[in-house]
Amino acid sequence: MRHLLTFLLLLFGIFTTSIRGQDPFGSIEGTIKDPQGSVVQNATVTVRNKATNASKTVVTNADGYYRVLQLQPGTYEIKVSAASFKQAVVETTQVQVGQTAAADISLEVGGQSETVTVSAGSEAQIERTDNTVSGVVNTKQIENLPLNGRNFLDLAQLQPGTEKVDGASFDPTKANFTGVSIGGQAGRSTQITVDGGSVVDNVVGTTDQNFSQEIVQEFQIGISNYSLATERRAAVR
Repeated sequence: MRHLLTFLLLLFGIFTTSIRGQDPFGSIEGTIKDPQGSVVQNATVTVRNKATNASKTVVTNADGYYRVLQLQPGTYEIKVSAASFKQAVVETTQVQVGQTAAADISLEVGGQSETVTVSAGSEAQIERTDNTVSGVVNTKQIENLPLNGRNFLDLAQLQPGTEKVDGASFDPTKANFTGVSIGGQAGRSTQITVDGGSVVDNVVGTTDQNFSQEIVQEFQIGISNYSLATERRAAVR
């Protein structure tokens, strides 16, 4: 009985770790400034998922900085309000799995009852908080681009400097699986996540599951740095 209880506790631990490793989140961050370029403290920033209407609210710190974490991938609206300034609205900001969308916003002087639509800063499409080499292939690309062989990882080659690698080059048991090489590195050192969950064989490399493209919403590839999002890294040999 004692051994059975130990086994069940171990199984529960493995299960909960797997669930934590499949949180498919992204984030939005930026700095709020006034027309003169000075930072705005204590500004209220609300982001709203335009598909689900779910929203989160944060307040800028002493440096005018804000960051909204654990956002489901999708299109978001950002609203910013502060005393003595008009409310600013950024209508479209795209959030992807494992990525941080940067949105710096400049406020106009006026009453909070007034609303003005603004554009995020010029750095909105630049990943400036993560030093990893990575990329995301999104739903639109998976649904609309043709695949010869129905292997969704063929689309990994849309990212700069990537190449698909046959798993048989790593190990005979991996003949039907695929790896992805980034920047000339070994394919077994690439982390691959599907809809936020890691699908990498951490012993041999390559993927450990095959998926039909129809059930893949999006996937992410990246050099094998430890990921806080998936709590895993790929094999490095």
